[in-house]
Parts: sequence; structure tokens; C-alpha cells
Amino acid sequence: MGGLPPDVGRERRLGLTPRAGAASWARYGVVLAGGFIAGNRAVDAIQSWHHWREAVVSDPSAADLYRTTFWLDLGSAAVSLAVVCLVWWLLRPPAGPRLP
Repeated sequence: MGGLPPDVGRERRLGLTPRAGAASWARYGVVLAGGFIAGNRAVDAIQSWHHWREAVVSDPSAADLYRTTFWLDLGSAAVSLAVVCLVWWLLRPPAGPRLP
């Protein structure tokens, strides 16, 4: 009387099953790698944007190259972030029993 109830299924509820451990490692690894890729592409996009703005005044033909590079880098960053979000969602731990 007055004691805590036995904690049945604690490992499963906390996501500590063997499959969840491997999925968790993969989940965090993909997010880390995708974050590095997206960050690198974002920095390159910012540099291309600066070059594009400088080249518009002096050399319009070079400005087209920098504009294209800017949009490609920005698109690469957006796609990598979308893939990271998708993998993060797909590899989420299974929903355990709901607590009252």
C-alpha cells in the first residue's frame, strides 16, 4: 500500500528496444550529415548571392553564372533539409502505450 506500481514495459515505452537503438543511431547520423550538407550549401549560396550582386554592376554575363549558382546551392540546401526531415519523421520511435 502506498508503493509505486510496477513498471511493466518500461523499455518498450522509452524506445529502448534493439531495433530502436539502431534506428536512433541512423536517425541522428542522417540528421547530422544532412545538417552539414545543408549548412555548406547555404554558406555557398550566400557567397554566390554576394558575388551576384557585385557582378550585376560590372559584368552582367558573369552575374548570370552567379545567379544560377545561387539558386542551385539554395535548392540543394532545401532538398537536403527536406530529406533530413523526412528521415527524422520516418525513423521516429514507435508510439508506446499512452500514460493516463
